[in-house]
Amino acid sequence: MMEEKQILKQLKKFRKIEPEKNWVLSTKNQILGEGFQAFPIFQFAFSTFAVILLFFLALFQFSNSALPGEPLYIFKKAKENFLAKFQKEKEPEIKIEALKNRTEELKKIAKENDTKKLPKGIEELKNQAKETSKVLNQTKVKPKDLKKVMTSLQNIKEVEKNLGVDLESELDSYQQSLKSQLKLIIGDLEQRSLTDNQKEILESAKKDLEEGNLESALTKVLSLNNIE
Repeated sequence: MMEEKQILKQLKKFRKIEPEKNWVLSTKNQILGEGFQAFPIFQFAFSTFAVILLFFLALFQFSNSALPGEPLYIFKKAKENFLAKFQKEKEPEIKIEALKNRTEELKKIAKENDTKKLPKGIEELKNQAKETSKVLNQTKVKPKDLKKVMTSLQNIKEVEKNLGVDLESELDSYQQSLKSQLKLIIGDLEQRSLTDNQKEILESAKKDLEEGNLESALTKVLSLNNIE
């Protein structure tokens, strides 16, 4: 009985003894291996996510040249909508850029005489013009952003010439929104100190605007916009 009590007493002393950390790590590596990680499922999940992310980034990149009616076109539009939604301060610029893209797509379709994609290209242009008009009606656009409008107008005229169609009448809401923006810019220019020559250019721009010659009015307004 006495011997049993002594053994228990010695065991209690052993319970207070803590192994050295180096010994613990060494033993763990011997048993489990040095490359062991507690939760490998997390590493697998992260790798899978990275592959999927790279896949979609590649799709978005390759979709830049996609045309209406092509499989990758949906990713091109999705990227534009994403940027417009999460960069509200740049929405006018993004929408104007998107409209320029629609006119360039239609220009390419007309040049290649791809009759299958033509209806879809015209439809996309009309829809984008409506979206851009809505933004133009809600905010005052910076003159530098309207430089891209010039390219859009030139593309539309080229498509009209190649196809023998009237697209401008189909984009009336956009034309009216653009006129309103030009009037705002002209109003700002009238408040500045202008030379006689600059005043003549401004008056000519106002006349072009009244006559519906938006491309000419825009060209003249942009030429005066750098005046301090």
